[in-house]
This record gives sequence, structure tokens and C-alpha cells, in this order.
Amino acid sequence: MTLCRNQAHPHTLRGDLLDPEIIDDLRKRGHKETTKRFEIHFDVHQPVVSFCKSTLDLTRASCFRNHNPLGLRVAKPARNVAPKREGSVTMKSTTRVCVIGGGVVGCSVLYHLTKLGWSDVMLLERSELTSGSTWHAAGGFHTLNGDTNMAALQGYTIRLYRELEALTGMSCGLHHVGGVTLADTPERFDMLKAERAKHRYMGLETEILSPEEIAKVAPITNIAGILGGLYDPLDGHLDPSGTTHAYAKAARMGGATIITHCKVIETNPRPDGTWDVVTDQGTVHAEHVVNAAGLWAREVAAMAGVYLPLHPMEHQYLVTDEIPEIYERDTEHPHVMDPAGESYLRQEGRGLCIGFYEQPCEPWAVNGT
Repeated sequence: MTLCRNQAHPHTLRGDLLDPEIIDDLRKRGHKETTKRFEIHFDVHQPVVSFCKSTLDLTRASCFRNHNPLGLRVAKPARNVAPKREGSVTMKSTTRVCVIGGGVVGCSVLYHLTKLGWSDVMLLERSELTSGSTWHAAGGFHTLNGDTNMAALQGYTIRLYRELEALTGMSCGLHHVGGVTLADTPERFDMLKAERAKHRYMGLETEILSPEEIAKVAPITNIAGILGGLYDPLDGHLDPSGTTHAYAKAARMGGATIITHCKVIETNPRPDGTWDVVTDQGTVHAEHVVNAAGLWAREVAAMAGVYLPLHPMEHQYLVTDEIPEIYERDTEHPHVMDPAGESYLRQEGRGLCIGFYEQPCEPWAVNGT
């Protein structure tokens, strides 16, 4: 077996929304409020699941606009730097929306902005597209979610990939192989039955399977102690890099601009609520800023005086050698998710990719990404 170490799993930590240094700063300024609420918008195009979350699923993005009503310390005033060119693309000095981060989240946000009619939008990426946590994501997608709205959003997302391929002519590397979520206790089985009822209302075609039916659908599964499972034909996986570039092409077709090798240094608010985004290629005046920096989201938010309780956690998965039970099949093996074991598996080539989530997980890049 080959042990692949994925150290790019963004994970939301619990705790105060403002660190002690910021709280002290607020108190010195005479503010009684010591915490400030802000929104963290999860990936709008990729399913987020309560148990079996791929690296792609856990990518976070947050939008902020004029997040400094309490007078928090912000970065230094914008420097007057002349715009440069990145390849054949001109670095604009003004834009309606500036997206920071060229992963699958940032490119999805950019595409959806153009889809909704905003063409004066741009994305800034410090390196190449997908060079953060996106490129080595497991790429799984699922519709099972305890939140009805999130489940509906995930269903929309999964159907969107085909539209993206048709629109751009690019492949997302889709593998609609189906997936089974296992239940080994009556309580979890009842939960899956409730999810099935909810899916019927939402128009999602899932079904409850007995252990014997699971063995037929996913024969590699050990069904000892399993009471049943929920099968979803929409489950599967894709190529995160190909999907990101498809989003990017669709966004460009809608008028968006993408600048790579452009590192954001500062984000400085103006009195009118707009922003100066200072980069190593010049300063961009933006009406809105979207933080889709993934591993760097905490650092990018700090540029605006906002503390995001985000921290990357290490995650491991195994890629096996060739397995006859896999490569001798006529069809690709479905995904199998085991919430009790906090693990998942899917076919990878002629073998398996098996991922695990550990309770005593290890934090990564504690002092900064």
C-alpha cells in the first residue's frame, strides 16, 4: 500500500470569534461588545457532508464587506503600485468583486457571479489555479446531509457538473458510481430512513438497502454487524483540478478576469465600504471582496481585521495496490461510507482509496500556513 498524507484539510474550530488580543483592543476603545458575528459561507458548489467529507468538501470560503464597524486594527494604507500584466491578461485597477483564491471554491464563486449577471469580476491567485488544497482533494460528492437546504444545494451542485462540461467542453472527470452509507445501530438506521423520507420530498432518488442488498451493490463491503444502508445513485467522485479549470473557463466566458501569480498583501477598507486590495502586481479597488483562500483564509481575513476560527487538520488516506475484486468488475465499485468507523472508500484505478478521520486529529501549520 502507498500511504498518502493529506495535510490540507481545513476544519472549523470551536471557540470565541475574536482572539484575546482583539478583545483587549476593543475594550481599550470603550466597546462593551467583545464578540462579533460574521458569516462563513461554506463551499457553494461542492457538497458538505456530516461524516464522510473529502478535502474538497471541507474547503471554506467567506465573504466580507466593510467588516470593521468596531474600529478593529486594519492593515496599512494601500500603496500606489502600478498595475502589471500576467501573461496576456491585463491587471485591472477596479472591479465590482475581487475573489481571493484560485481553488475550486474561488472559481465556483467567480462562475456563479457571472451566471447571475455580474461580469465585472476578477479572481487573484498567488500561484497557479488549484495549487492549494484543491489539487490533492479526494473529490467525493454526496447528497446526504442533516440540513435540508444543504442537501438540496448538494443535489444542485452534482447536476451542475454535467452543465459545466456541456458549456465549456472540458471534462470534470465525473464518476457517478453511486454510494452506500452504512448503519450499524438502530438509531443510525432510523436516521437514514428519515433522510430517505426527506429525499423523496426533495426529489432525490435514494433508497434503503438491506445488508444482503448492500453486498450485491458493493461486494467489497464487510456487512458483519450492518443493519442496512442508504444508497444514492448520485454519489461519486470527480477530478478536482479539471472541475476547477472548467469553472474558470465558464467564468471567463461570462466576462470574468483571472490573474495568477498575483499575491495579495493587504486588504484596506475605504470610508465608503469598498476595498483596496493590494497585491505584488498593483492595487485593485473592489466593491466587494470574497475570501476563498482555503488554507490561507485565516490569514487573508486577518488582513481585514477579521478573525476566522479556521484551522487546517491533517488527514490520511490509503491507496491500495490492484485488487482482483475491483478490476474484474464490469462496472466501477460504488463509494462506501461508514460513519461509525469514520472512514470511506472508493475505487481508485484498479484498487481502492480508503480515507480515515481520526478523533485525536493533528493540527497543521499552527503558527500560519
